[in-house]
Amino acid sequence: MFKIKRLNNSKKMQKLSEQEIKEKEDLIKLYVNEKKSIAEIKNIYGCSWYIVKSKLKKYDISIRLKGSFLVDDDGELLYSKFNKCEITKMEYYNKWAKSKGFKNIKDYNNEYNHKSGRCLPMSENKECAQYLGVIIAERILPLIFNNVEMKPYGYPGYDAICSRNLKIQVKSSCLHIKDNSCFFSIKKNKVADYFFMVAFDNRENLNVIHIWLIKSDENIKTQSFDGKLNERSGFTISNSEKILKKYVKYEIVDKLEEIQKICNEFKGAI
Repeated sequence: MFKIKRLNNSKKMQKLSEQEIKEKEDLIKLYVNEKKSIAEIKNIYGCSWYIVKSKLKKYDISIRLKGSFLVDDDGELLYSKFNKCEITKMEYYNKWAKSKGFKNIKDYNNEYNHKSGRCLPMSENKECAQYLGVIIAERILPLIFNNVEMKPYGYPGYDAICSRNLKIQVKSSCLHIKDNSCFFSIKKNKVADYFFMVAFDNRENLNVIHIWLIKSDENIKTQSFDGKLNERSGFTISNSEKILKKYVKYEIVDKLEEIQKICNEFKGAI
């Protein structure tokens, strides 16, 4: 079996032109022996990262993970720990990103995407689905809670914490014309203490039609579910008079005018 494999590889080598053989030898020297990175090699050849990577694949040269020569705090190579399953791939990449001055791999990818023009930061991207809830919520929450501390976007479990040490998850939704309802994604979040839900008429007018503040472990009974809010994947509130009466005790109405003034600033911009 081994001899057959070697024979096949030999035939494969024979198919390479002299130029390709030289190219492969150079890549082995730079990437394998001298342990240069793909970024360094692309600069040497004056080509793109993609071309270098495709050449490595073409010549069956194993591609290393980023930071494969990075040493952990205990002196052992991170790559060695990953190969021995002592750390996960996510842990590996987070440590690599931290070595580059980033919080984690997500922070690194966001920075790369923004600089390369693949996508805009959420605060500038008005087409982003999260823009409506997160950016406007930063302005609204201080009207409801004292000393609000906003967490970075994507923070696990909640978006803000107030002076009473309550964790608040912000949710926003536009009215679905088809069934006259608003849907809020809950994802069985049991980290947050409260869900702050803002319902708009649509993204263009940004008229606030309802605001609810519901404790996460509040028992919410509907036709299809009877249990705590934080045990749900999602939560739908119909914009009908009968259904709205059930949630009137959670509704915030005294700040509605002030909140609408803030939302008016975003009209036409989203």
